[in-house]
Amino acid sequence: MGDMIELRRAEENEVVLAFLQAEIDSPRWAKWILGALAENGVGRGELIDHPDLGNQTANAMRRALLGRFRGFGVNTYLFAEFPYDVQWTWVQISQAEQSILKYANCSPWIQLSGGTRLVTEGAKNLSGLSADQDPRRHIEAIAEAVKQGRRFPALVAVKSDDGFLILLEGHCRATAYVAAGFKGGIDLIVGSSRGISKWVFY
Repeated sequence: MGDMIELRRAEENEVVLAFLQAEIDSPRWAKWILGALAENGVGRGELIDHPDLGNQTANAMRRALLGRFRGFGVNTYLFAEFPYDVQWTWVQISQAEQSILKYANCSPWIQLSGGTRLVTEGAKNLSGLSADQDPRRHIEAIAEAVKQGRRFPALVAVKSDDGFLILLEGHCRATAYVAAGFKGGIDLIVGSSRGISKWVFY
């Protein structure tokens, strides 16, 4: 994986948690996740904000939640044709390595990056969107928070056959890091599989 720092192996339960910790505060997914938690009589604090990864019941609930909304583990939606043998690793990339981040193969990210799917290009092209248009508005709000020192959940990506990291989760945050000129290390959970090119959004 180039010069990026591999920190340790990651468990699938950590991948699920990273997704939910990020998306519970996203404009697109928050209402659905919070609604599902309310249906089950569970608060976000115990299940997502302050989780116990040793609690297998809670792990199963989070996995079911991500399966319901994102298709994790059930081969649908974002995870259509996603391999079942993915091995996950915690890594950290430097500012210089932001150039290996790619968007998933879907709208509006293909258009934002001028067809390259490179996050660095997407950040350059933000100004081409109107100021009140999503995702620009959301990305710029995150970029401002990054400049003020706020920390965000890890990005989730998979390693492509040609060495890029293709984002599964965190498109707006990744773009905001680049747009903000963030010089620190960016934490990711990265998945690897020989069959990753079969993933629908590869």
